[in-house]
Amino acid sequence: MNVKYLLHATTIVLVTVLLVLFSGCTGSTMSMHVSSQNGQLSVTNESVITGCQPGHTNCTFSCVDLQSDDFNCGSCGNICTGIGYSCQKGTCDCEPGYTKCDNECVDLKNDNDNCGQCGNFCFSDEACGGGICYDR
Repeated sequence: MNVKYLLHATTIVLVTVLLVLFSGCTGSTMSMHVSSQNGQLSVTNESVITGCQPGHTNCTFSCVDLQSDDFNCGSCGNICTGIGYSCQKGTCDCEPGYTKCDNECVDLKNDNDNCGQCGNFCFSDEACGGGICYDR
């Protein structure tokens, strides 16, 4: 057997095994065919990751929890963006300590436009602290 062929085949198998191990998935189905013709290496690799741990979903070769993953919230690729947003129970929503006011997550304790409650504005010479407008 050609040493170069054996080295290439071993490298391909090792890379495939590492991909499966680092994906966080628990199962895979692998079909690999390595052949050599006229000194050329020919590889056909069909690798499909079939399973993740319970409660996780395969999103682009990574097992994620769709209920809490900020980059795959509720479905693969659904990213929670914006200050104070995070994935909670599969929905992008306000993190604890934040309140939704006009589709924005705000901290009612320190937000000059929503001080203490949504829509409660502090005047320009005031600041919001502890949910109360006070003179600067």
